[in-house]
Amino acid sequence: MLRASDAERARSDGRKGVILAFQNATHIGEDLDNIEFFHRLGVRIIQLTYNSRNLLGDGCTERVQTGLSQFGVDAVRRMNEVGVVVDTGHCSDPTTLDAVEASERPVMVTHAFCRSVSDHDRGKSDDVIRTVGESGGYFGVVTVPFFITDDPNPRLDHWLAHVDRAVGLAGVDHVGIGTDWGEELPKQLVDMLNEEMSRAGFGFREEHRVDWAATLEGYRSWRDWPNLTRALVDRGYTDDEVRGLLGLNFLRVFEAATS
Repeated sequence: MLRASDAERARSDGRKGVILAFQNATHIGEDLDNIEFFHRLGVRIIQLTYNSRNLLGDGCTERVQTGLSQFGVDAVRRMNEVGVVVDTGHCSDPTTLDAVEASERPVMVTHAFCRSVSDHDRGKSDDVIRTVGESGGYFGVVTVPFFITDDPNPRLDHWLAHVDRAVGLAGVDHVGIGTDWGEELPKQLVDMLNEEMSRAGFGFREEHRVDWAATLEGYRSWRDWPNLTRALVDRGYTDDEVRGLLGLNFLRVFEAATS
């Protein structure tokens, strides 16, 4: 998918659409022209940082967190120019706020959660969520069990608590579902990911309680997506609000950031 209208076309044709995205900006190296290069290849979302610091700014698990570097500010402006979504899902709060200030287009937090509900480095502060909403951006709520709660039996109610909080801060038109978690993984893959995380330094530490084998009761794979819809309806959201949360809010901001 290169534009929001492609989603509706895929839906009417009974097909699935895929948006190419980077979950770190290290791919651009030290050359901002690479942003345009990747845009020509079809990339439409670039997350400024992963968990750790890079040339653009600080990630959410960095020991000392500051905002965007000058290179990061210039990168945001170039992404605006060519039509690439500025994603701050894994960025530190200062980096996210700097991105909102530097960007002339709405900024996305494609997949995160509310730190005021679950005190975890991967979450976003109330101030960040409110600012993203006020600036016309988008906040996607993850279904990752060990992020959204420290309860040993994570359920959809825990996810809904984050949705409700984000809606209260950003407004219902600026929140959606950013699962970041959608399939039960086979043991062999879980073991490989645990080994890779330890070796590669993903930026997660023991206190982040990462468990690749974890699942959320009521949502163990993308096949359970209808359960999210039912949960939102049962929570009292209107039909129009549910449609927005399920994807229309994302598409509206995606269009504004890429067209």
